[in-house]
Amino acid sequence: MAKKPGEGKASKLAKRVIACLDVRTNDKGDLVVTKGDQYDVREHTKENEVRNLGKPVDLAGQYYKDGADEVSFLNITGFRDFPLGDLPMIQVLRYTSENVFVPLTVGGGIRDFTDSTGRYYSSLEVASEYFRSGADKISIGSDAVYAAEEYLKTGVKTGKTSLEQISRVYGNQAVVVSIVPRRVYVKDPNDVQLKTIRVSSPGPNGEEYAWYQCTVNGGPEGRPIGAYELAKTVKELGAGEILLNCIDCDDKYNYVSFSYISLYFFFIKSSLFFSSLKHWFLTKSNGHCVIHVIDLTECDKAFVRL
Repeated sequence: MAKKPGEGKASKLAKRVIACLDVRTNDKGDLVVTKGDQYDVREHTKENEVRNLGKPVDLAGQYYKDGADEVSFLNITGFRDFPLGDLPMIQVLRYTSENVFVPLTVGGGIRDFTDSTGRYYSSLEVASEYFRSGADKISIGSDAVYAAEEYLKTGVKTGKTSLEQISRVYGNQAVVVSIVPRRVYVKDPNDVQLKTIRVSSPGPNGEEYAWYQCTVNGGPEGRPIGAYELAKTVKELGAGEILLNCIDCDDKYNYVSFSYISLYFFFIKSSLFFSSLKHWFLTKSNGHCVIHVIDLTECDKAFVRL
């Protein structure tokens, strides 16, 4: 019996190009897409203005036309304010969803919150407003770190964390955790009770190992939990995808260490997409491939992600 065309051949894994837009309000009060150098988004000029690479809705539309499979808005100052009071961000979602027909992710400040009148809002209520405004997924950063720390300390799933609440109602596939770590060098892996890797380039004092310390509130505050431990824990708490960043590599000239990436590829086994990569990287995860395009060499190529 003759085989059908293609029978017996392994099919190619699907690829996704995810355009990530770092969004914040500039000094004039306008919501703009920006790009950081190790999370410093200000120009090194006398004016010291926020780097402005364009309008979020316009760039999202350009990405969509250029073939992006998903678009992600990350409000990098969202931890400072009440998310539901951020009307410009909600409007960006609504306008984008009218013309961009690929999954939209939004992140920044999604957490439980009590406003100035004493009204309490759960993280589920905050996320629900984003979903109603056009988001398909939400991204959680700092709140996921705090939830993971508490879970590792108590071993109890309370069902009240943002990860658990949102994934229970909308499903794991709707919850992304953004991990923003920085490299901490150690001379001996036994010096810390956290997952370490051997680094390709020694540290300032000749250290051959490092662990990746998670940060909160946009990067400046380090926490006593590693990126590996966080990724593993948030998966248990309901995260369906992980956006993997690295402060040390957040510029146009550095590459994320493949040893760092391998921590997640081999041990976490969760859907990953990476930030702070200079070219195209292809990784297998849960039976499919993920491509994240980021940090091409010139800032004027904003349509590919900056």
